[in-house]
Amino acid sequence: MFYDKLPLMTAGTIGIFLGSHKYYNQKETDAIDYFCETNNAVVFCDHTSGYKGKFRVDYSIVGGQEEFSDKMLNLDLLIHIGEVSGDYFTLSCGNVAKEVWRVSEDGELRDTFKKLTAVFEMPESYFFEYYSKGKGPVEKHVIEEYIALCDTLRSRIPDLPFSNIWIASQISPLLPDDSVIHFSILSSLRSWNLFKIPNTVRSNSNVGGFGIDGGVSSFIGASLANRDKLYFGIFGDLAFFYDLNAIGNHHIGNNVRIMLINNGKGAEFRLYWHPAAQLGNFADAHISAGGHFGQQSHTLVKGIAESLGFEYLSAANKEDFNENISKFLCKDISEKPIFFEVFTHDSDESDALYTCRHLIKNLSSKQVVKNVIKSVGGEKAFQKVRNLFK
Repeated sequence: MFYDKLPLMTAGTIGIFLGSHKYYNQKETDAIDYFCETNNAVVFCDHTSGYKGKFRVDYSIVGGQEEFSDKMLNLDLLIHIGEVSGDYFTLSCGNVAKEVWRVSEDGELRDTFKKLTAVFEMPESYFFEYYSKGKGPVEKHVIEEYIALCDTLRSRIPDLPFSNIWIASQISPLLPDDSVIHFSILSSLRSWNLFKIPNTVRSNSNVGGFGIDGGVSSFIGASLANRDKLYFGIFGDLAFFYDLNAIGNHHIGNNVRIMLINNGKGAEFRLYWHPAAQLGNFADAHISAGGHFGQQSHTLVKGIAESLGFEYLSAANKEDFNENISKFLCKDISEKPIFFEVFTHDSDESDALYTCRHLIKNLSSKQVVKNVIKSVGGEKAFQKVRNLFK
């Protein structure tokens, strides 16, 4: 408790894992920033973390590498805050930490990483202020190395097949300022976590349900809070059809933009890493719900959307997508809510994911950044690290 004598935070490598969390106000952000600045720590985030401070690391692109050992993750202490995380790739940072502290006002025991040694039942701001009290900024901060590593890997992504990941790679930096975006579980959140979005864009996912239920309803409900703000929703077909009734709400505003990634099945079960993928097409009938809801009908959702007052757009390839995306991303409130249905194939989804998880082989981050970023940062650091991969 805050009135107890708190344990000593010994010198060493420190990270913060931030799961799903409400958005931080400026005072709360400043408390985390100063803690990181004085303790040479970084914050591992995904698009549900709610933190937009100076020490945010969108780590999923690195954590997801299958042939890469990130020695920078040999943390002496990982501080766990926030709730459920859908970012399995970034969760890897807890697997190699020596010790985990949980900070949460509810004081509940949540031993996510099986290395919990202390629970701090107190406001996060109190914790961070306490452990940065009397300290000054470190001379050389490790954040430069993390950012350079993540940016380097993203720069190595080749032209991907038409897929959820390709779509995320194209439009994640183009989201209008001050808009809000929601992702369904699991493919859409995972795909978009590989990329950064603008700092002014708020992002959420219904990880509390942690499945296909409730994502569209949560998104529509959120959009009603501010009709003058654009709300984007990215949903896979299983999640969308399961929660289809939500788009019939007659209060839906013209600030709503829905993108449906329709691959005609639960493509999650056909990805290269999933056991069901070994069954080939047999998996469609018995595991992945192949052919459900009209077998990628080009008229089913169109009729529903237009009947409910949406403007309907569609794309089945990159050319069609590029022709329509400017209207979908228009920063001005449109005359109607917009529904953009995108047809993809599970094999392309699998290939895109495989490519993004094999961007680097048999190297550790220590080998990558050693003696490279000792005296430079920012763009110079990025360029120098990138040169090592050529």
